[in-house]
Amino acid sequence: VTLASGGAPDYTYIWQKATNKTGPYSDISGATDPLTLSPAQMGGNLTQTTYFRRKVTNDCGTTYSDTVTITIYDDLVPGSIQDNQSICYNTAPSTLTSVSLPTGGSSSYNYQWESSLNGITGWANVVGGTGATTFEYTPGVLTTDHYFRRVVNDICGTAYSNVIKITVYDNLLAGSIGINQTVCYGTKPAVFTSVTPASGGNTSDYTYRWEYSEDNGVTWNPIPGSNSASYTYNINLTTDTY
Repeated sequence: VTLASGGAPDYTYIWQKATNKTGPYSDISGATDPLTLSPAQMGGNLTQTTYFRRKVTNDCGTTYSDTVTITIYDDLVPGSIQDNQSICYNTAPSTLTSVSLPTGGSSSYNYQWESSLNGITGWANVVGGTGATTFEYTPGVLTTDHYFRRVVNDICGTAYSNVIKITVYDNLLAGSIGINQTVCYGTKPAVFTSVTPASGGNTSDYTYRWEYSEDNGVTWNPIPGSNSASYTYNINLTTDTY
């Protein structure tokens, strides 16, 4: 900003640096330009806060400039999110919550949530998942598996959280039964059999219940104990029943 003055005019300059403001300071080899100190001379990419000053020497002695501080933010760490979920087809998962918030950087964070269909490529911004306070996110209704991650931006760069998966069960299908029967008054029908089994949904968690109707399928009534894929109806029928 200003060069040395006073004393004998035969000034020599050398720049110095230290990792503590009070020193000790060491000369920077070759840094003798009185006007500038290049980033390369500073040490290239810095990983800790460093202090610089310019030493001036002439026949009358040695003196030092003011100190310039290069403050280094801690490395930006994205924090983490939870949790993997399994949901039914065409429903919305629970809110994706924050396990830990970002640290490091300038602490002036902005969040962007992203989703992908395979968790590796095709990451895209999600609607409503952007902003300085959006460290949690509630997805909408899903019909296919989705992967989510939280992106953190500040002046020091971009960092990505862990990836979580929302598993979406296939659409629940009831399967089919067969077949229509005609029976005599006061007799029992044959066993109701399963033609195609249920599919979709949580395939390890099916439960069955049979129902009957005597008004052409308008009103349905549960049949107690009818909890298997096929069913034997042990009541003599006296009217058309569905």
